[in-house]
Amino acid sequence: MEPYFKPITVDMIYVSPLKAKLVEKDGWEKVLPVDKTVPPTGSVIMDAVADILKHTTISSVKGLAAQLKVKPKELSGAIHILTRQNAVDFIIDYRIKQAKELLACTNLDMKEIAKRCGLKWAENLAQRFQKEEKMSPRDYRAKHRPEDYVRRYEWE
Repeated sequence: MEPYFKPITVDMIYVSPLKAKLVEKDGWEKVLPVDKTVPPTGSVIMDAVADILKHTTISSVKGLAAQLKVKPKELSGAIHILTRQNAVDFIIDYRIKQAKELLACTNLDMKEIAKRCGLKWAENLAQRFQKEEKMSPRDYRAKHRPEDYVRRYEWE
C-alpha cells in the first residue's frame, strides 16, 4: 500500500546561502542569482520551519519552537510525522547541507561557516560533519570545491 503522503525532506525545503551561481548551457555561461524562494511543501508547519532555517542560524528544536511560539515536544512530533525523521536530525541535516555548500563553493573559514550554520564553535561543526559525512570538513572541501570556485559562485 502506498503511503498517504510523501515525507518532506531537507532537499525539498533547502535554500542555498549563495548569492549567485554560474550556469552553463548550450555553449554559453552566465552568473545568475540563486532563487531564494522557500519551496512550498503543502504543510504550514514545514513551510514555517523552512523559512526560519533559511533566515536564521537556529540549529535546535527549542530555538525553532520559540520562534513558532509552540512547545518543543509538539514541534518535534509534528516534524517527525511530516518528515519521518527525528526533528533534531532533520535540523542537523539541513545545517550540514548548508555547510557542505559553503565548503564547496566559498573560501569562508570553518569558524565563519560554523557561525552561519548556527554552531558556536568550528569544532562542533567538524564533529557533526565527521559523524554525518565520514570525512573532515577540510577533506570535503578539498574533494568538492572546484579550482575556479571564485568564478563559479558568489556569496556574502
